[in-house]
Amino acid sequence: PTRTSLFGESVVNTEFLDNIVTTIEVLENNDVTIIGGPTGDSFAADFYLTSGAIGLQNADGEDTAKLINSFTAYGGFRSIEASIKRVDEVASTGATGDFILVNSTIRLGIEDLDLDASPLSLRLEDAVIAGPGYLQRDEKIANEAGDMVDVNSADEKRESYLATIYTDIYSQENDGNEVVVSLMTNEPGYNVFDIDMPKVFIGGSPIGSLSIDNLDLSNVMITISGRDDAPAPVTVTQ
Repeated sequence: PTRTSLFGESVVNTEFLDNIVTTIEVLENNDVTIIGGPTGDSFAADFYLTSGAIGLQNADGEDTAKLINSFTAYGGFRSIEASIKRVDEVASTGATGDFILVNSTIRLGIEDLDLDASPLSLRLEDAVIAGPGYLQRDEKIANEAGDMVDVNSADEKRESYLATIYTDIYSQENDGNEVVVSLMTNEPGYNVFDIDMPKVFIGGSPIGSLSIDNLDLSNVMITISGRDDAPAPVTVTQ
């Protein structure tokens, strides 16, 4: 669908992932660095994601459960800084060994998210996933004359749409049986989200709205493990 605005500003929406410039550099030691962002003076490059049904299959390729009927998200991408390298220690978790590490810092926000997970009795419309401060962006205070004025400037309101997502993804260089996804960081505001869900449906019935202020995932680490003699894994299909 054609959009005419993003984060309160006019945009020219297209069907393509464009208006982004990315620099990829391979260093002498074979480390890779990636830096990207919108072209020109754009604050953010808009994106639109959509999917059909998503479900589970068993090892025989048979559908076993449907999780999501559909998913759409419209938002803006501001920047990415990433690297791929070999390390013997991961600073965020303190893990030591011979690792392949993918480290990334991404700034983006989702202005309009619709999720139809009716098989799980859940549906969301017009949800927003943004950075800390988004839910307070329109706060006002009284000035000396007694007039109500905005606490935040126009630039601060626009910035509040963007969340900063920091991840370390790594595994032992010669062992693919374990992958660690770490969101752990001490950087203020990283991996902290404001989530606004104005239309929430449970079991097909509206229950009102729900907001989450400063959802902090900066101390989360997920380990995905397997074993050599494990049966064929369950796959996710889309």
